[in-house]
Amino acid sequence: MAAPLSSARLPLRVGEQPDLIGPAQPVDTDDEMATTVASAQTTGAARRTLLRGACSATGPLLFVSIQLHLRVENWHLFIRNAVSQGYVPPPGAEFHWISSQFIPDLCVYLGVAAAAWILVRLGFRYLWVLPAALFTLVPLVTAYHTPGLIGHAWYIFGLLTRRPWYGTTRVAAGVDLTLALIPAGAWLGSVERRTRRDWRLADLLSLAVVIAAEAIVVRTSHVVTGQMAVSAVVCSVGAFALLASSSRPWWPWAAILVAAFVSGWMGAMFNDVRYGSLSLGSVASDLRSETLPALPFLLSALVLSTWEPLSAAMRRSEESPVALLVAVNVLNVADALFTQFAVGAGQATELNPLVRSIGVPAKVVGVGLLSWLLYRKRPALLLIPIAVLLVVLAYHVSGFVIDA
Repeated sequence: MAAPLSSARLPLRVGEQPDLIGPAQPVDTDDEMATTVASAQTTGAARRTLLRGACSATGPLLFVSIQLHLRVENWHLFIRNAVSQGYVPPPGAEFHWISSQFIPDLCVYLGVAAAAWILVRLGFRYLWVLPAALFTLVPLVTAYHTPGLIGHAWYIFGLLTRRPWYGTTRVAAGVDLTLALIPAGAWLGSVERRTRRDWRLADLLSLAVVIAAEAIVVRTSHVVTGQMAVSAVVCSVGAFALLASSSRPWWPWAAILVAAFVSGWMGAMFNDVRYGSLSLGSVASDLRSETLPALPFLLSALVLSTWEPLSAAMRRSEESPVALLVAVNVLNVADALFTQFAVGAGQATELNPLVRSIGVPAKVVGVGLLSWLLYRKRPALLLIPIAVLLVVLAYHVSGFVIDA
């Protein structure tokens, strides 16, 4: 009996190979398309990352090239003036001239650029330019009335009255600011935008506390060291610490590290180690001499970076009014004890006429009664005396440090 036409197999022709695979299997085109799209997206993301990295590198490369070129030009001008006066520099003086200030300037640039890059990676779309902008623009409103420079090779040696166009401070500051923002600007849009913050009383009070504490730190450092902290560095480091502290993974090491670079501490330590002795005593002496001027910037960064943890603690305490009541009275007792100790040691005078008339114990009792009334009526308002007492305790600590 003959087989049906659909299943009949025709005899093989000469040179034809038998079909060993069988009938064709259906192909899942959806999975294949998804794999192709995913591969294309991965390749595109890698290319974009590579392009962003290349664009970021142009900022540091241009800064290094410009500063080295200007330092070589400064060296030639110095040699021309020195030879005309009969002075011959010793061998190796050129390298020392070029590198002595270049490394500190490079460290400051890396600190300012890193601050902007970190803020971009944290999702800031506009405020990421604030630290670099403050570093450049704050000196305009100070007694100098000139923008701040990151690289000091812009000052052309010997050309004070007739400087080239690139020797003017405004052009130099604009170039430095642009080069400091290039590494971060290349990564704009690569991270999701931050969600808008829901501001509450705890956030505002914690912000006021850390800003007041920073002012106390700067004042204490000025009294102890006799040196006024550079306002541009304080503002730049402080702005970065406040913004970066809003994300816990960056707190507090990023603020301290940026402060170490922007304040010049890292560059100064590098030069001390390179030109000084490597003995333990010499390194310890250099560390002490360089850390003392940079201490207000490092401490300011540390204090301001506590804004978010302090705000979170205040928010949590709002859920427990009893904790607020206890905190107010504990801080008040600590204030009373510190005041009594300072007055008894002759280091301070009680300025509150009410406390001088009724005494410290009556003050403790009165604050306890008033805080209990707030606890019964508006417990959230207890955050206000807590913030005030925290600032007062910081002032006490400042007084102890100055007297010591």
